[in-house]
Amino acid sequence: MRKTITLIILTTIYGCSDKISPYFESNTYINENSSVINDSLKFSHKSYGDVTFIKTKSTLKNHLKTNKVPFDNVLLYGKTYIDPIYEYYILTDSKKAFKYKNHFQKDTLIGNHTFTFIGIPLDKSNPSVDFKVLSSNLVLGDNYAKKLPSIYDIIESNKSSHQFLKGLTEFNNFPSYTNQEKWNKLQMQLTYASFLGQNNIYEELIQRWSPNKTNDTIISVIKQKGTNGLENVKREILEKAKNEKLVMFNENHFYPNHRILLTKLLPELKKSGFRYFALETLDEKKDSILNKGGKLDMETGFYTREQYFAELIRTAQSLGFQFVAYENQDKCKDREMGQADNLYNNTFAIDNNAKVIVLAGISHITEQPDANGKKWMAQIFKEKYRIDPLTFSQTHLNSYRKVTESVALLKNGFLDRKYESTDYNIINNLNFKDEKGTFSYKNSEHKNIQLTLYYESEFKKPNDYPKKVPFRCFLLEKNDTFSITLPDEKIRMILFDEEGKVLENKTIN
Repeated sequence: MRKTITLIILTTIYGCSDKISPYFESNTYINENSSVINDSLKFSHKSYGDVTFIKTKSTLKNHLKTNKVPFDNVLLYGKTYIDPIYEYYILTDSKKAFKYKNHFQKDTLIGNHTFTFIGIPLDKSNPSVDFKVLSSNLVLGDNYAKKLPSIYDIIESNKSSHQFLKGLTEFNNFPSYTNQEKWNKLQMQLTYASFLGQNNIYEELIQRWSPNKTNDTIISVIKQKGTNGLENVKREILEKAKNEKLVMFNENHFYPNHRILLTKLLPELKKSGFRYFALETLDEKKDSILNKGGKLDMETGFYTREQYFAELIRTAQSLGFQFVAYENQDKCKDREMGQADNLYNNTFAIDNNAKVIVLAGISHITEQPDANGKKWMAQIFKEKYRIDPLTFSQTHLNSYRKVTESVALLKNGFLDRKYESTDYNIINNLNFKDEKGTFSYKNSEHKNIQLTLYYESEFKKPNDYPKKVPFRCFLLEKNDTFSITLPDEKIRMILFDEEGKVLENKTIN
């Protein structure tokens, strides 16, 4: 009797479990899901961009049961959503024999494993060519990861999209094996996480990138010699800047709070006579479009799609600043020299009375050579054009941001030389999450979503969003609530899931 019960239990367990390959949960889906890698099997498979894979064991189990699928050891199941419509299965070491009239089947022996590809047409088309390609795109062994897309392919596929959660998911899933791959991956994870506001994933990543430093000497200098508090720092920056011709700020591209501080300074800087606003991130000729009243869009620049960079540009545009794109486009010229020349030629060369604000990436505003003797844009500009910029670094003391609750400012002269290649250091710990307001939304989905708000006035039609830059954009985990006070105009809300699918698209007030 006991043996009978044991046999029934084992039959029940294995009757369910052998439908799905034991390797299934090791699958990782990358580059818009068009490629799959399985480190446990040392296996990879390249698919098409219109194939959607089932990614969870529970969903696959339900699919196999509902559709009475007779296959065993299913490693992959995918289905197209664009004509031709078909589905396919890849099995590992199947113990069954299959022979169907309308199915495409191919068995491939690689190493110690047999892979069975089964393609099933779901409409009247004949996808035999697709099936032949897909069934051949199987790699196993030491070279299994070499033919996969690189991280640069993922950057390229996402560079014109504001479905940031989809991009972040793809970077999270990207397999990295060398230290350089891991470093590149972390930078892109941080970039896309920062596009999604102040969220838990971003906070975890930023701690990996820049853990809080605890050098007591530096902390003491910041507290004793620095100016602390947002209003005090603003007042001192504006006082120092008002008689200058050229003021440069830098930023780390995945610290949105660096842009927020400059947005708060712009109105008073404009009153002090500053008229030109030079942005490293602007793509070529996009400055003239903005200067003619054109709206910010997804082609304006890469980092300008981030919500607080967008707010910075919209604020500058409303104040009447003239934008200047100065990134070097001459491949035969040193980048720093090209930036310095472009900056001068588009401002002081055409306006002797110009007063210019610059926002650049990390090291470009440093006025001293680095450890390798490299001169950066600000130093080259000062030496070549005899205009000494007033420089504020927001990056040199990033690791000490927790020393202040908001912002601190430290003049050059109190720290080691490596921290003092600019006139001032700004320690920026500004919060970049909106305070609770009159509009709220709770994520009731069982997955992460991207809540995206756009100005309705920038839309010509409801589905015009792919080219528009969000007004606000946040990552909401399950049961998270987003809250904000909306501007006094119509706002369009669009919700995206991790695969970039639109869950909701509506106007809110």
